[in-house]
Amino acid sequence: MLPRKHFLVTFFICIPLFLVYQWWVLLILASAVLIDVDHYIHYVFKFKKFNLKKAYNYYLNRDNNKKREKLLFVFHTWEVLSIILILGFFFQIFWLIFLGFFIHVLEDIYDYYTRVKIYSRRISLFFDM
Repeated sequence: MLPRKHFLVTFFICIPLFLVYQWWVLLILASAVLIDVDHYIHYVFKFKKFNLKKAYNYYLNRDNNKKREKLLFVFHTWEVLSIILILGFFFQIFWLIFLGFFIHVLEDIYDYYTRVKIYSRRISLFFDM
């Protein structure tokens, strides 16, 4: 899913959450979009280039998307989500970041199922499902 779609979907999810979290919903919104920094990190390690625009275009290319389905994007894993959730029980800021990350991952799963009918991206640091 494109970052602007993540932003828009999460924005509309955050509207009712504003009643509970007020302006803290901006942190939910930001974390739901910025979770994709792990895609950029992958691009930098793979190509040794720091060009954000080229990294963005790389992931837009359908052929590259097919090749990357089994790659590990660390912030999208259940282990990272679990750690952030546990920290969220003690610190509200991590709870809000967890909400953003979780919303993002659900959006990705929905996007994969509607486009390619299966979610084949790795969702674990330790297991290849």
